[in-house]
This record gives sequence, structure tokens and C-alpha cells, in this order.
Amino acid sequence: LVKTEIDKANTRILVTGCTGFVASHVFSQLVLAGYRVRGTVRSLAKKEKYSYIDPILEKHPEFKYNVEFVEADLLDAESWTFAVQGCDYIMHIASPFVAREPKDPNELIKPAVEG
Repeated sequence: LVKTEIDKANTRILVTGCTGFVASHVFSQLVLAGYRVRGTVRSLAKKEKYSYIDPILEKHPEFKYNVEFVEADLLDAESWTFAVQGCDYIMHIASPFVAREPKDPNELIKPAVEG
């Protein structure tokens, strides 16, 4: 195997669904590792959903310019154009969430798999 070094400070990683439990931990660990991280949220107006990053940035202010949040909806392909722009890697962790169980399971499965 050939091991290559990654220039973390110049590597942008998109984390989808960063308000979810798993993705929020992935997002936080990438920030702490020194990567530039962009996270997708359903609504930028609901800052409380992604404020988990605030204590990390208070403790490590050197990373505050490495963090970015953008709105994107799994069911709206056009909303992903900006979200993925300039990203070197994508960690697709988002999954659709609905208030009621759909009659057709593919309403959840297809967006989760296809992103």
C-alpha cells in the first residue's frame, strides 16, 4: 500500500445530515482533525440543531474558518449543486425523516441510497 499525506487544511469534506446523531459526531471529529468541513442542514434558521459545534469552536478558535453549514434537501436535487461545489470528499450520512410511515418503503430507501 502507498500511504499519501492529505493536506487537511486545504481539503473540504461535505457531511450530509450533520444535525443527526452519527453525522454530528463525524462532523465534529473531522473539524477537530483539522479538515475544512461543510455540513448540510434542512434549515439554516434552526441553529439549535447544529449548535453542537459551538463549544468545540470556543475551545479551538483556530478551526472556526474551517466550518460551514449549507441548506440541502435529500428530495431536492437542485439544492445539492452548491452543497457539493468545491468539496474533495463527501460523507453521505443523511437519511430522509418523515412523520408517518410511507405506504411505499422506496419513498425512504431511494433518497437514502441515491442521496
